Amino acid sequence: MENLIQGQVLVDGEWVSRPADIYRIMARAQQQAATETREPEEKPPPPVPQLGLLSRTVFASPLIKFILPANIQLKKPQDGIFIGDVVFIYESSVILKEIRAYGHLSHVATKTDFKGHILAARRFGEPRKVEIEPPRDGPFNIHAERRRASKGAETDALPPEVLLLTLDSKMLMFLWAKSDVAGSVRFHHKTIRLPAGATRDDHPGTFLAVDPKCRAIAVAAPGGRFILYKTKNMKEWQKGLLDGHDVTPVIDERLILLDGRIMHMEFLSPRPDRADDYHVVLLFIVAVARRTKITCYDWDSRSDLDSATARAERVAVDPDDHNPALVIPLIHRPDFLLVCDRHISIHRNILSGTPQRFTHPIRHDILRPLRPADGKFFPRWVQWDRAPRVGEREGLYIAREDGQVMYADVRSDEVATSEAGKWPHALDRAFATLDADTPTLNMQNPDILVAAGVASDGQMCKIGAWVSEYSASATFGQNNNFMLINSIPNWAPILDLSVARPLSEHVPNAETRSSIFVANGREPHGTITELRSGLNAPVENYSVGMNGCTGLWIIDYGSEVLEVNGRRAKEHYVVVLVTSPPESFVLRISRRTVPQMRGWEVGAWDDGVWAIANFPEYVPVQDGILRDDETILACVLSNRDVVQITRREVRLLYRPAFGIAASHEFPPSVFLLAAAARFGIPFIAAAFRESGNVILQVRSISNGNFGDEIRQELPTDATCLDLFEVYGNAYIFVAIRNSMHIIFKVEHSGLTQVFGNVNPDTDDTSDVSMVCESAVVLVYDGGITILGGMRNGTLLSIGAKTLHYREHSIPSDDILLPDSLAWSISSKSAKQMGTTTVHVSRCVTDPSVAFATCGSDFCRVRCGQQGSVMEIDSIWFTDQADPGFSQGPVTAVGQVPLKSNEGLSERDLGGFIFAVSGNKLLYTQLDYEIASSMTGYGSISPECSKVVPRKTVTEATPTKLAYITALRKMVVATIDIKEERAPPNGYRSIRSSLKLVNLDPEDVLVKLEDGAEELVRSKPIVGEFQLKNYERVYSIVDWTFISKGKSYHFIIVGTGIRQDQDKETGRRLFLQVKDNVFKLKKDYSFDRPVRCLALFGDKQLVTIHGNTVSLEEYHYPDARWLKQCQHTLTSDGVHLTVSNPFVYISTLTDSHVCFEINTDDSQAHSFAQVFTDSKQRNAAYHMVISLDNPVSQPSSDSEISQSAPETTTTTMVLQTDKTGSLVGLFHPPSRTFKSSATTLFEASLPKSVVRLARGNIRPPWRRPFSPKSLTPSPTPGVLADDILGTSTDGTVYIFTLLKPSALKLLKLLQNLIDVKRNRDPAHQHSVIRRSGVLNDVLMNGMGGEHYDVVRLRDVDPGEKMRGVGRARGWWVDGDVLGRFFGEEKGDLGALVEEETEERVRELFWGLVRGNEEGVGVLGDSGEEMDIDGEEKAVEQVWMERVKAWVDEVLMPIL
Repeated sequence: MENLIQGQVLVDGEWVSRPADIYRIMARAQQQAATETREPEEKPPPPVPQLGLLSRTVFASPLIKFILPANIQLKKPQDGIFIGDVVFIYESSVILKEIRAYGHLSHVATKTDFKGHILAARRFGEPRKVEIEPPRDGPFNIHAERRRASKGAETDALPPEVLLLTLDSKMLMFLWAKSDVAGSVRFHHKTIRLPAGATRDDHPGTFLAVDPKCRAIAVAAPGGRFILYKTKNMKEWQKGLLDGHDVTPVIDERLILLDGRIMHMEFLSPRPDRADDYHVVLLFIVAVARRTKITCYDWDSRSDLDSATARAERVAVDPDDHNPALVIPLIHRPDFLLVCDRHISIHRNILSGTPQRFTHPIRHDILRPLRPADGKFFPRWVQWDRAPRVGEREGLYIAREDGQVMYADVRSDEVATSEAGKWPHALDRAFATLDADTPTLNMQNPDILVAAGVASDGQMCKIGAWVSEYSASATFGQNNNFMLINSIPNWAPILDLSVARPLSEHVPNAETRSSIFVANGREPHGTITELRSGLNAPVENYSVGMNGCTGLWIIDYGSEVLEVNGRRAKEHYVVVLVTSPPESFVLRISRRTVPQMRGWEVGAWDDGVWAIANFPEYVPVQDGILRDDETILACVLSNRDVVQITRREVRLLYRPAFGIAASHEFPPSVFLLAAAARFGIPFIAAAFRESGNVILQVRSISNGNFGDEIRQELPTDATCLDLFEVYGNAYIFVAIRNSMHIIFKVEHSGLTQVFGNVNPDTDDTSDVSMVCESAVVLVYDGGITILGGMRNGTLLSIGAKTLHYREHSIPSDDILLPDSLAWSISSKSAKQMGTTTVHVSRCVTDPSVAFATCGSDFCRVRCGQQGSVMEIDSIWFTDQADPGFSQGPVTAVGQVPLKSNEGLSERDLGGFIFAVSGNKLLYTQLDYEIASSMTGYGSISPECSKVVPRKTVTEATPTKLAYITALRKMVVATIDIKEERAPPNGYRSIRSSLKLVNLDPEDVLVKLEDGAEELVRSKPIVGEFQLKNYERVYSIVDWTFISKGKSYHFIIVGTGIRQDQDKETGRRLFLQVKDNVFKLKKDYSFDRPVRCLALFGDKQLVTIHGNTVSLEEYHYPDARWLKQCQHTLTSDGVHLTVSNPFVYISTLTDSHVCFEINTDDSQAHSFAQVFTDSKQRNAAYHMVISLDNPVSQPSSDSEISQSAPETTTTTMVLQTDKTGSLVGLFHPPSRTFKSSATTLFEASLPKSVVRLARGNIRPPWRRPFSPKSLTPSPTPGVLADDILGTSTDGTVYIFTLLKPSALKLLKLLQNLIDVKRNRDPAHQHSVIRRSGVLNDVLMNGMGGEHYDVVRLRDVDPGEKMRGVGRARGWWVDGDVLGRFFGEEKGDLGALVEEETEERVRELFWGLVRGNEEGVGVLGDSGEEMDIDGEEKAVEQVWMERVKAWVDEVLMPIL
């Protein structure tokens, strides 16, 4: 029996079990004749390419969790006065903004490197004391208030307040901001490790409370565990830091278990008398055995935390208060409020036995729900904030989730409630009251409320009038109305993504650039949002009729007091000269405030009225302005003089009547080429052609008349001129036709050339015939920067630094001598702005900034010193009344200077930009300069780019987008919740529809009742098709069918219809659109939802309904779809793409699968599986990408390829799942026996990517540019950089595919950053050092870890590119690199060279310059360079090249 084995034998067609002797089997094998065996032929596996992925965040999520007004910025006295700080706290980032005049916010700094998600946030610091400003009889002067507020400022170690955060990574963080020597604001922090919990409910951090006097902190978990921290107050902590002790304010801690589930936790304020100065009271509202109870802990702050005991333990609350929405501690006594749905109760004497309760019902008009159809339950109060008040009164603003905001005035035992305002959208916990006063102005400026939107934009609103605009003649309601200040953009949640190229003349560079459109918002605030980045210029008003305008100049501006019906009104005006060849005309634009009773009252700016009229309004014209000729230049020279230059004449006019002070006519033989003038420079310059010669003429202006004339012959035609001053000397910049630039110094004896023969034939601008059409010279300390707008769409920057003629030292006064300065070129660079001429103009509010226009692009250009770096930011015109405002070609720009008179503090037209965009003249202003326009100061710090969305309102909730090129419109699927029957037996239904949206609606003239005509923007929704109730659109396909020379256009729609909770059917609709009207041609019903559709050729359609994928072909004679084949998937398909003959499918639970559609001899089709993913994933989306000639690698780690062939085209699949992973799956060019695809890389993102798209969305200046070819130049090591991904929370990513050498270099830099950051003591947890001998013994030797230099094994990217987890080693987190080289301004040389061993540096240079393993990212190691003619060390040259390459790879995309 031991020699028997059991086997299966086929008997009569059935397999039966039979025993067999093993020795008999062996003997039978020996008796058989030997046969020759052949090894099976094995084809070598196809080479697997080496590809890497770089991920970066383009737009962070706009979802705000908390808003805290907290002065966490440590300001220096020289930084100037500011009103206060406000902190916007997101899930994993913090943005600090400054509150400026009139409630406007200015961006300061951003922190995004949190190791975890933020759970709770509080202020740590004593609140600002409220002071009363004595009454004032005269006008308000904001400059005096600024001086008084800034008096006594001194540099400290800490700001007045610190932000306290808890993170889900078990961390308690103290966070504040501090400006460095260069003026950049950076965050500083201290962290403490929180204890871990056994379950999710035991992890502390959900609840956070701070004692009003900063004596203690409490951190709690919902399950009942909480930690008490005994802390120093701000003064004691600051003193310790000044003494050199780098510690946190925490000095003791204690973990306490609480019986019950925590609902709320707050510290109560001590009594104002001295007996309670050290008394700390911590309040809990807990749920125990389905009952709500109150528990209080109190202790003496001078003792340790062991004395903290439960004074009032589990005291039951009134049944009416069993589910309080909010707990509000009062600040003048140890009492608190419980805010319930319909009433507010005051609880007193909580520590002295039975608490006293006083109930106050909320007014009925406030209780009425604003959106009763949003839910079955009564809306809850979600957040509150306290407004500063004088005395023991407390003013509270309480927000409800439906948008209702209530004001509660608390006095003693009384609570008076009133309606503060209605928010147009739903609210959450991100709600706060901002303090817009200096300490001496409290109670005079209005209360500012700010709230983030929930599926809609947030808003900032004010209640009350500004102190400088308060009107005694207005009623109380007029002075205290609820008014919008500005909005806070929100484009989350993103439900769908479309990267499209709208074919419209109003969309910038529509022929070459795509736009990002997302479906977001919830009805009634659903929108299609175009995501844009840049600066916001809100349009306050506009006028039309500007077709053909080529130039615009400001020739007069000011303010005057008018008398209207016996009352005085203030009018701010500007006079604009516009040229529209072959003539010119003058416009007077004004804004008049409401008439006031008192002469010094100016009225509210928001109540003003705009007016525009021809100047003068009466005829005949009595002024001296030339209107019958094209104006070449107009300029305000002084407070009295204005110059106008035409082709035939120069006129000197006097303000404000514009009478002729002097004039000069050009001879008929003179042809004017260019002219220049500037405010404060007492001469004008003109270049003209006369008798075959080109002359530069300079004519001085003195006492309202023309003076001496200076002439200088030029080698060829001048194309543009500009005037500027350096150290009190006047200069003229001249650009001539052969791409030469010359600078002349203006002297009494003539013109002296100090800079010239600058032909841009360098490595940056060689072999390019560029003609400079406009130029601006920016002056800074030590040199100048010349910005030139070229005819071919290029923006040229030339930096020149000053040189002294004398080598010996000279007195400081000698720097003003005429012969002491000259310039030499320090840098040159060029950027492509577009395909049309670039026009450059000067910004009058910021001398370091210029404006550039090219087509529809209007940009701010800021140059670094010596012109080394050009920072270009788009400027977008927006209209609050029209969120879909479309920006047309910008042909002319003029800006009003700021006033310097400190006596005038009200808002005026200073800083306003008047721009001609398309047919409109826009009255606008950069939003960050609004606060500057009323103070006479320029911008305080350069504002960085931000998201400036353009929204097309759909009202209903959009769920699916598809841009139809044939219609030039967007098809959007929407759902809308409608009330079908009113309560008490009411119910709702979900109505679905398809809408045809015009993304760029036109302006149409509409006749009013009085017969006048008004230009009105047409509605964006031009067509609509109603679907069935509860029907949801999953897929939209654009199909054009051609038969017998005739074209038929259809829109194919796949839907799902919810029948009940467990059943969903589907339909497939064929729609035609004619004259913006949908017409249903055919529909098909399915028993499962039709989630995916894709065309497989001209007449074949692939459909996925449920878990079935089918191929159908259209039979034209019968007008039917014939099924060719079908296949059952392992789970439901969620996304489908086709690349003939392959079909790629993402499934719900089984990741990705690829099929090939085979056709046999009988023309029968079938699905043949090609490959699947190697892991099971909950797939979300995918994209198929084809690349040309990537670098190949061996098919396995152990195999060495002798000659790995390069494939002509490599196909890969980017696959996303619902856990935040993004993987690259290799599609082999030929079938293999291996069913699972090779994973090229795997990225672990903080958010799951639910949509992917490709498109050329970069503006020209955001691309590497080669002036030689006038085309974008490829970045070394980059294979593709146009892949976009979006997450539901609004995060937008950009993905870049890299070659191996580029990825390894970036991965090395990321590893170095991570390792050095982890070793930095500033990023390590602080240890709580308690006092006592025993603690000193226990803490001995815990001074922190000590590290040696960074070793190769710590940072070598190759270590993680092998083995099972090799795919993760081929991913680089670009946010780490961007944060280090951007926000932190990290030094590449220090990162690589300092505190690293020699092998790390060898690896770095090998990846850069190449080694025996291959060529580096930037070429051969033997190459040497010379920069700007100066000999430099080879390594320094290469380091500069690497830094430039990193900047190019990490270049912003918008």
